[in-house]
Amino acid sequence: MARAPPLTRPLEDIAGPAQIVTEPTALAAAAVDGLTPRWIARPASVDHVAGLLALAAAESLPVAPRAGGPSLALRFPPRPLHLA
Repeated sequence: MARAPPLTRPLEDIAGPAQIVTEPTALAAAAVDGLTPRWIARPASVDHVAGLLALAAAESLPVAPRAGGPSLALRFPPRPLHLA
């Protein structure tokens, strides 16, 4: 099993371990404009979203909002992409 990237634990502390994905196949499937995120967050509440975005801002992590839909292209995606 691959080692999770740094900050995985703080993300899990905010949203719960089941809501933070680090599995390579899932990450590849969530690529945006060919950029694969380090994490996928599936927040279950507005508080989780706020906490995740606050951590991302504090750590200067680029974020791309993505729902469950098929749209995988942005005109100007963040580079690099850390959190989707």
